[in-house]
Amino acid sequence: MEGSLAAPLLLDGQLHGTIGIAKPVPYEFSDEEIAALTRISEAICRKRLGLPAAP
Repeated sequence: MEGSLAAPLLLDGQLHGTIGIAKPVPYEFSDEEIAALTRISEAICRKRLGLPAAP
């Protein structure tokens, strides 16, 4: 694994786990990709807790 990115599964300051993605080649993730993973991590937390999706 050459390029990887991990983000906490956070909701309202409470940690629920982590999520990560990886690439087998060297790769620098863009700010947009990092922001997308952060949004996905919040959506996963909301789904797991049975909360409505964020606006």
